Amino acid sequence: MLDVFENKGKTIIESVEILAQNKLKEFMAVTGRAENSFIDVEAIEEGFRIQEVVLNSLLDTAKTLEHRLEEFSSEPTQTSEFEIRENILGIIVTDNEGSIQSASTPIPQGMGKHIRSLIDSGGAVALNFYARDDKGEIFPIVGVKKERSAGMIFLMLNREGLKYRASKVAFQEAVEERGWRKGVYYFAVLDTSGNLLAAGGDISFVSIQEADKTKPDAPGREGRRILDGSPRLLEVFAPVRLEGIQIGTAQVAMDTEEVFRLKERNQRHIFLSALLMMTALVAAAFLFYRLQGRHAKKIQEMRKRLAQAERLSSLGRIAAGFAHEIRNPLNAVSIAIQRIAREFAPAESLNKDEFMNILGVVREEIRRLNRIIEEFVSPARERHPDFKQGKIADVLNRVLILVKELAESRGIEIEFYWDDPEAVVMMDASMMHQALLNLMKNAVESIEGRGKVSVSCVSPRSDHLVIMIKDTGAGIAEKDTERIFDFEYTTKEKGLGLGLPIAREIIQAHGGKISVESVPGKGTVFQIILPLR
Repeated sequence: MLDVFENKGKTIIESVEILAQNKLKEFMAVTGRAENSFIDVEAIEEGFRIQEVVLNSLLDTAKTLEHRLEEFSSEPTQTSEFEIRENILGIIVTDNEGSIQSASTPIPQGMGKHIRSLIDSGGAVALNFYARDDKGEIFPIVGVKKERSAGMIFLMLNREGLKYRASKVAFQEAVEERGWRKGVYYFAVLDTSGNLLAAGGDISFVSIQEADKTKPDAPGREGRRILDGSPRLLEVFAPVRLEGIQIGTAQVAMDTEEVFRLKERNQRHIFLSALLMMTALVAAAFLFYRLQGRHAKKIQEMRKRLAQAERLSSLGRIAAGFAHEIRNPLNAVSIAIQRIAREFAPAESLNKDEFMNILGVVREEIRRLNRIIEEFVSPARERHPDFKQGKIADVLNRVLILVKELAESRGIEIEFYWDDPEAVVMMDASMMHQALLNLMKNAVESIEGRGKVSVSCVSPRSDHLVIMIKDTGAGIAEKDTERIFDFEYTTKEKGLGLGLPIAREIIQAHGGKISVESVPGKGTVFQIILPLR
């Protein structure tokens, strides 16, 4: 952005330099010093116009001298400083008769007659731009009458002094015509001594002291610099030349407040864009990470399910082999139970009823085992629940008879309660028996030492009943409560961990729900909700 402004500043300086060069060329043409005397009428008119401006400038300088002559007579060094600053060869003071009263420099041979000729003209202003000495050198002379006393004050210049005056006019007009445009705060031209040749705008920032070779605006240097303050300016400086000779340095300053504001806005936009891009990249990376995580999790779950399926398949094959081996001993046990019931039943009626009840439970379990064996040896046949109306209390009683002996042998008390022993549900009695047996055995086996298992069955509403199995065992950790129904999960050192998953599948097959609540160290409660049909 600053490079654009620097190029713009250099273009302005070049434009001013070219225009000033043309103006000076036109001036020198009418004074007889042009390198090429062939110029058009408009150029001649422009040359005379500049000559008039130069003349007026010299007359103004001469008029101010009368008030400073006494000061110059007491301090001769001030005269020299004035001549150097104004590029004047000498100051000549005469009386009305043409006699020279004082001269700050020796008068060239042959110039006296030109001075007397100007005095004899009798005008208040006298000038001769083409006065020559005896050697033919031109020494322009400008004179004005003194106001306080008789006589005249003459300024004598040489060719370089006149050219310097014309250069000031040419550059000042060029600055006003070409150097002043929108965005330019000031334009200044300093000569090689650091004196101001021409200026436009607020030049309070411009240094017009003697040139310092270490400063960026020293003659011969070019470049740019930021001027701090208000407004914030960019100054471009470059040497300027006339007729191929460097005469000083041009400085053009441009207001960059709007540029810096635009730059700051662009920087904010770039920052916000970068921040937005970074946010988008982070979000994309996070999303990619999430998708990768989900994909990896799905693959892991698929591997687990595959491993579980392979495990269950292996278990099924193993169980089928065991089933073949168990079938014959189980048949023998069934025959033995029939013989015991027939030949060894107690004679007393009370003992006989209890005896026959226990044998009935044993026979029912044998039949259930036979059905399970049939399922194992026929894996291609999918088993569906055989729903029939039945009393849930009957199933619970048979399960309690089987679990009671195990519980009493371990010193565990079993409590049971159901508010409606006649409650009927649609169920596969064998499968429901298996599910409840798995849950009750799990409750008994969770207790170390003495404890209690409570079984209840209530019907809080007419459309369902609730079975609760509560134990005072070790409980289940919170992180494990969601996993106890998984086939591959078990906390027991022995067993396959299939009891609870099978129980849940059976309950769900009956349109029911099973849930668990547990407090480590206090016990666990399984709740089963079954629809009444």
